Amino acid sequence: MPRLLPAIADRADFARARDLPTGDWLPALRALAARHGLPDEPAERFRSGCHPVFGVGRRFVVKLVPLLFSHVVQREAESLRFLAGQTTLPVAQFIAEDTLEDWRYLVSSRLPGEQIDRVWPRLARPEQRKLAADFGGLLRTLHEIPVGRLRPGGIAWPQFVDQTVASWPARRDLARLPKPLREDGPRFLAATSALLANSRLALLHGDLAPENALVEPWAAGWRFSGLLDFGNAMVGDPLFDLTAPTVLLAPGQAAIVDRILAGYDGPEAPRVQGLRLRLMALTLIHPMADLPECLALVQGAADCPAWTAVAERFWPG
Repeated sequence: MPRLLPAIADRADFARARDLPTGDWLPALRALAARHGLPDEPAERFRSGCHPVFGVGRRFVVKLVPLLFSHVVQREAESLRFLAGQTTLPVAQFIAEDTLEDWRYLVSSRLPGEQIDRVWPRLARPEQRKLAADFGGLLRTLHEIPVGRLRPGGIAWPQFVDQTVASWPARRDLARLPKPLREDGPRFLAATSALLANSRLALLHGDLAPENALVEPWAAGWRFSGLLDFGNAMVGDPLFDLTAPTVLLAPGQAAIVDRILAGYDGPEAPRVQGLRLRLMALTLIHPMADLPECLALVQGAADCPAWTAVAERFWPG
């Protein structure tokens, strides 16, 4: 019997398979639709994300992940199950998870809207400031949910910090960093270790890049309609989730960063100066961050002699 999905033995196999055309995945999607009673509707491939993800009609999403990375499905499924009925946040409804051949998959509901990074350039400055504040409020709502014993993927925050700091010299993007910043990384992380050690714990999305937030037209403006992809969720320092939106949504723009923080903490939000070093340290240990690409977003950041100077460029004000 022919395979429905590519055989994946290692990362190289996955690198070759992940960008196969949509037609190559249709037999597996039809099999999953039949297994879970989904309608036989056209499928479209979403181009963002690390793993093949498909919209099936207008109501369902299927994510396919090799068993090599099955923790991604585990963390997302645990988070969506936990969030169900606990919050008004616009998150997908968990439908199913299981194994097909040597792949793990997740079936969830499809959320409306466009990715905010696609809408953002079309917005006037007042609309951008309003959405930035709404983004902060969205995160606050997520982080206020009591986590109890929830630990998606079994990840404990102190161990995550210790392991990522210790493995920083082995980062895949390290060779592409300017030499001064490459050499300053361990020193900076050692100097800021106390800032990462003690914090309250919250459910973190874990990869809140703008591509994982959806917006839709509403009344005279826009509103958030979805948070996508909880495959990197964990419980940890709430500020960790503020790194991606403050760096990627409007790089180096103090007014937008201030609005995100005001939406998160209210009018009395702490000034960004008091958060810079912690935000910088959290960015350096973020497993989804490509540090050279982040540096390229802000003029002069790659020429800084140390990460303290980079922090001033990323979070001015």
